[in-house]
Amino acid sequence: MSESTQNSLVPIGDDGFEAAAAEGAERILKGDLLKFSDGHWLVGREAVLIKQDLRLVAMGTAAAWVRWAGGKPDKYVVRQAGAPFPEREELGDNDEALWEPGPDDKPRDPWQSSRFVHLVNPETAGLYTFSTTSWGGRGAVIDLADAIVRYRHARPGACPVVTLGSAPMQTKFGKKWRPVFQIVDWVGGDGTALAACPPLSVLEKAMLEELRAKARHRLSGEAATAREAFVKERAEGLAKRSGMSVRAAQALLRKQCGGVLLPSIVLASTIRIWMARPSPTCWPTQQLSRGRRSPIRWRGSSTGDARRASCAAPTAHRGSTRSPMAARLMS
Repeated sequence: MSESTQNSLVPIGDDGFEAAAAEGAERILKGDLLKFSDGHWLVGREAVLIKQDLRLVAMGTAAAWVRWAGGKPDKYVVRQAGAPFPEREELGDNDEALWEPGPDDKPRDPWQSSRFVHLVNPETAGLYTFSTTSWGGRGAVIDLADAIVRYRHARPGACPVVTLGSAPMQTKFGKKWRPVFQIVDWVGGDGTALAACPPLSVLEKAMLEELRAKARHRLSGEAATAREAFVKERAEGLAKRSGMSVRAAQALLRKQCGGVLLPSIVLASTIRIWMARPSPTCWPTQQLSRGRRSPIRWRGSSTGDARRASCAAPTAHRGSTRSPMAARLMS
């Protein structure tokens, strides 16, 4: 068939498929029925064993009371959105004398609390409905729903891609198996925002640097105003503590606001730091007096001095006194 012929077969306008699909949207059983039995996943009336690595997208779930009569589902009472799950007593059929016998020949409640999960094969668009009445099956549905709700806080509208697994559990009848929906991926929602970004090209890096430079220029006025206010606020206190002039204190604070303490900066005052058992390895050029509590006279003249002060800081005695300037240089 030629390409032009194929294009001419494309329907134009409403083809009716959406309306037809909407007729079955309210059905609780969609597509092939999935069952879990003795650790195995089975599909269809023929109970065909399903592959464990088959990937399916979980599209929705439902809870319902299902009434059974003659071995077949007779009526569904589905939980409505925003409404509590109906109580068993509200459904009727409470006379056990009228109940049909179950597999153990004892009267069995015709109403079964059931859970359903609707899944789709992303490759074939085939539909499946997992149906369960067991505690283990209902637990698997609850675990899946809990994971979806938590994940959608970061990625609204996402649906999980799952494989069908199993896990052992202990019961009063011994070791049994329960179904597990193993999430291996997510689709839908705003997932494109979470996708890994490719490395920037040379041109993109240049554009990014240009944007950063423009942002710095745009904020430079506000930053300078805030920096100068900080310098004026702290300079007077620093001058009183250190003995330097207010102008010298302001110059020193401006250097610190720039993020560096240059080797050319010499503090105008001597800082006394009381050390407990000072370590000569941290202070190789200083003469330390003997004794447990030794006063160290240190005149900061380089960033190396600040590093040595930081090295000795962990051994400082709790009762030691440390000037604010020494603390600032050690931080």
